[in-house]
Amino acid sequence: MFQLGRSIFLWALLTGLLVGCGGQPGTDTYQAGRPSRFVPGIPSFDFETVPSNPGEQPGVELYLSVPSASLTFEKAGNAFRAMQEIRVSLVHPEDQTLILERSWRDTTLVSTYAATQRYDPFIIRRHLGVPPGTYIAEATLENLSSGKSEVRRQPVVVPDSAEQNPYLGKILIEARTDRGTFLPVVPFHIPSSLDSLRCITKLYNIDPVRPSLVTIDLVRFISDTLPASPPMYLTVLDLPLGYGGVTFEKAETVLVGSQPLTIGRKDVILAMGIRGLPPGNYLASFQVQTPAREEVPRDTLLNVERFLSIGGPTFPRPSTLWELIESMEYIASREEMELLREAPTPEIARVRFDSLWLTFRHDKKAGGPGDDRTRHSPSRL
Repeated sequence: MFQLGRSIFLWALLTGLLVGCGGQPGTDTYQAGRPSRFVPGIPSFDFETVPSNPGEQPGVELYLSVPSASLTFEKAGNAFRAMQEIRVSLVHPEDQTLILERSWRDTTLVSTYAATQRYDPFIIRRHLGVPPGTYIAEATLENLSSGKSEVRRQPVVVPDSAEQNPYLGKILIEARTDRGTFLPVVPFHIPSSLDSLRCITKLYNIDPVRPSLVTIDLVRFISDTLPASPPMYLTVLDLPLGYGGVTFEKAETVLVGSQPLTIGRKDVILAMGIRGLPPGNYLASFQVQTPAREEVPRDTLLNVERFLSIGGPTFPRPSTLWELIESMEYIASREEMELLREAPTPEIARVRFDSLWLTFRHDKKAGGPGDDRTRHSPSRL
């Protein structure tokens, strides 16, 4: 059954990419709340919704991850300032009835021009108090200097503490902060160097006495290169995931395991450590089989999955020569990439890389990509 669930997931993933790669991902895709492309001058951000725990004040924590490079800054004395308005609404998923709507203004102030060009995102966090239920959260980020705006949508389920049926929440990516607490990692592409990087999911309403069986699974999809998944915020592209050669039929198992879970309480957080993974595209899965009980007279099988894109330790900046070479996938020809990848030593690879960049500079001076002159590949030094 678990393998069947993965097959359904991959079919839905590929279908969503084929029909929806030209715009904002739908709320039923693996990338809901994340951008499918980067357009200069348009605010670009990732969006994550995190429900409050049962027993606490019900509501939703909203996280917006915004790279400075996607905003429009103005000179403000000796600093640079970007002002944006954020509008958030929660609607009923079936009839689109508006449940709640909020807006606020946020100011980003940086001291240097270089800081306005950074791709490292900053996080905007807000809390919305709403009753338990299922919602579609919609966030709009408008840059007040340019008047440009962008929208993200994502489903969110706020659990009900009075509910008796077992429930497994969506998978979140978390990392430890400098203060020792864990916070969600919002961007779709994740650097592998984050401290104590992990996948978590929350399991609700289980039998506190009889054990549930928990199975975790992490697989890596074979791909030609990490840029098989478009590098958000880095290039002006709108390409499907398979562009760089992701092979969904072949997946190598990175982590798998099962164990009984007896915790003496009804709710628990399940975690899977993912720090230090090599760059690539992954699928993380949690499966829980809960035993029958008086309130739920049969065994229940729960399953959640999440697609991950892991970058190098300094992502989005390349940390090695080979990462720098792979980032050329979007601007170099197939022959040029083969020449770079086939270099027998790092020294030769560096010479070929520098030679290729010199040809790009020549193109720019000659008139750019539209110029009639042919660019020559770097020599096989």
